[in-house]
Amino acid sequence: MLSRITTIFILALTLFSMAAQIESPDVNTQKKDSDNSNMNENLSIPINAIFDSLFKKYVDKDGMVNYAELKKDRHSLSSIAHKLRNIKVKDYLSWSDQQQQAFWINVHNFNILKLVAENYPIEVFKLKLIFYPKGSIMHLSKPRKKYLFNVMGRRYSLDEVEHYVSELYAGPKIHFALSYASMSSAPMRNEAYFGYKLEKQLDNQMVKFLKKPNALKIDNNKRIIYLSDIFNWYKDDIIETYGTSKKYKAYKPKIRAFLNFIDDYLSKSELASFPRSGYDVRFTHYDWHLNEVKTTK
Repeated sequence: MLSRITTIFILALTLFSMAAQIESPDVNTQKKDSDNSNMNENLSIPINAIFDSLFKKYVDKDGMVNYAELKKDRHSLSSIAHKLRNIKVKDYLSWSDQQQQAFWINVHNFNILKLVAENYPIEVFKLKLIFYPKGSIMHLSKPRKKYLFNVMGRRYSLDEVEHYVSELYAGPKIHFALSYASMSSAPMRNEAYFGYKLEKQLDNQMVKFLKKPNALKIDNNKRIIYLSDIFNWYKDDIIETYGTSKKYKAYKPKIRAFLNFIDDYLSKSELASFPRSGYDVRFTHYDWHLNEVKTTK
């Protein structure tokens, strides 16, 4: 797997080498105001509006995806892939930081939907049933590394895009915007991300994620806090941001950072009853079942 530094260096080198072959955009148009209206952003970045339409059509409010119907919509899948391939670097460089961040989140989530839909129903690899349930995306061969897609003339994997997004955006909550097409994953949104409201969407995404019982559950009788294992996946980013907080001092540094991160997204009533000390913290087993809408035949 490419390191984060290698990934961002390759992308930066690609963008600037391509940009050198075209007329440099005016400095005043390099970064648009992050408070652009929805209409203005749809005009300047039409691909995000196209993502939005697709997500609204095939993803429900709970983040479940109708892969069976999406599989039939080959025209939309191929059309969006074609548009991504042909986005001009000059246009991309004119977008604000928030617009670029939203774009790459959408690129990631679109391509994981496309990967699953094109292989749906996913064929079972018998040896993998020891570790993954029937129908899981993990029955595909290294889905986050081997599946490649073209954006602005360069091929990417899902892992590369995730690493690049985490370099573009400072803070761990960005990881919870990216779908892993599984039940323990942060839920897939039934809308695209947009630069002008990215922060609100990311905050809302964290709130939605923490509402899932396999993300956060408190057993007051046994005095146990259950957390999603996803927190361990991104522990370095979480500790970097929340490791110095003074709250939850009774817990070990890693757990203290996790709880401080969660603390930012709990309601007042939830915070009032949230245990500050004296509870064991355990991590739930990751559920790799596909995030699919169950249809009746």
